Amino acid sequence: MRTAEQLGWYRYLVHNNTAAGSLFTLLHLPFMASFVSWVALGALPLGAFDAPVMAISMAAVATVLYGEHMIDDTTMVGKPWDTVFNDRTLLWSAAGLFVAGALLSVWSSLIIGSAVPLIGISAGISFSILYGMEVWRFHAVWFGAVGMGAIPPFSYLAQAIALGHSASPAIIAVLFVLGSTGGYIMLGTYERTRMENGLWKELAIIFLIFYSLGILSLLEITV
Repeated sequence: MRTAEQLGWYRYLVHNNTAAGSLFTLLHLPFMASFVSWVALGALPLGAFDAPVMAISMAAVATVLYGEHMIDDTTMVGKPWDTVFNDRTLLWSAAGLFVAGALLSVWSSLIIGSAVPLIGISAGISFSILYGMEVWRFHAVWFGAVGMGAIPPFSYLAQAIALGHSASPAIIAVLFVLGSTGGYIMLGTYERTRMENGLWKELAIIFLIFYSLGILSLLEITV
């Protein structure tokens, strides 16, 4: 794992000496909150949202992302966070989280009467496995950006169906471009912190912008 100096302010979120600390480390809260914020952003064009579907969508995305974080700490990909868990524990935990995420998506699909949530989470699980296990060239900024970019459109589609609105292909495209661009900036900045320690400040600003967009999206809809 990189030294505390290399991790910048992120070192305060890394605690690897115990199982509880390792579980906290693998949450990767700043990244987790960014992905969840993108779920909220997807509902903004509708001007309203279905609360149960929104809550389930956020929970499903967070659960699947947590599974990806588990895979990302296995020895097969270099164990970058050096947690106390061995590969067997990490992989089984990831599998359990993926199943939980899939079940949440089934619940959401049953609520709205559409397979959109299940398709979206299934795609997310596939993305997480490819990205986390670093299959071929999939552990790359561009692929991570595509995965993040898919979140707002799927959230938008699920909310449109839940609210009985017609989905606009143009809005879907715009949300995907915005999500992918934001994901590329975030992940690209994170990767550059490996060589430029000062960029941790820039990364923190990016996180705050993402969180603000998610919060403002929900506030704008509910006001």
